[in-house]
Amino acid sequence: MDSFTTEAIIVQVAPDAIPLTFIRAPKIIRVGPDVEVLLRLDDYIAAAESEGVLTTVFHPELTPSLAFHRYFAKKCGFSLTDESEQMHIDASWTREGWTRMTQMSDVKAGQ
Repeated sequence: MDSFTTEAIIVQVAPDAIPLTFIRAPKIIRVGPDVEVLLRLDDYIAAAESEGVLTTVFHPELTPSLAFHRYFAKKCGFSLTDESEQMHIDASWTREGWTRMTQMSDVKAGQ
């Protein structure tokens, strides 16, 4: 699948539309009996979960939306201090900011 961005409403995750970024994403075409489909787009499943697993074919970290991060944290048993709807968007987010906690080395092409 080609890369693209879109928005979708995933009622289990957030009350409003969530921005989604797909980068050469795979397609989930079927799930097992204990798996809940969270989002279906066209002819494939874009998000699903079971009791111990949450999977997406898009990259939640590449948007300013915190909705999937908060949903995942709650799924892991964390108690969130602020449950307000305004917390679904991180106003300080930048496209490059998600790498601030990683150590990235400069590698020249061809080396």
